[in-house]
Amino acid sequence: MFSSVALEHIQRPRGRTAIGKVTHRGRAGTEGDGPFLYIDLEVKDGVVQQAFFQSLACPASIACGSILSEIAVGRELASLVELEEEDLVLLLGGLPEGKRYCAALAVSALRDAATNEVAPQFGNN
Repeated sequence: MFSSVALEHIQRPRGRTAIGKVTHRGRAGTEGDGPFLYIDLEVKDGVVQQAFFQSLACPASIACGSILSEIAVGRELASLVELEEEDLVLLLGGLPEGKRYCAALAVSALRDAATNEVAPQFGNN
């Protein structure tokens, strides 16, 4: 069973609107072959300005991507990579049995984004 916090993020996910200026992109899992989660960030002077996630997996993955998008904005990217899956689980008020891997997926995508800067492209400003 989902907590009220997790249900709120499932029903009204944050970070589902694509951002205009992507500076960092990360992913975890493989789309079309099991659970996956992508995260795009706009980082300026080391601080996350915007965050976007995509996951077509289960509701728990959506909740994890949503809360991660919400807490990332306004924080230093360097400090965010210290997040652990347990941090997301606690912030969501728990996850159903067998769904903790969704928090690990979101954290893994964030860590991948921290090390993968996107080359500036024409029109991406």
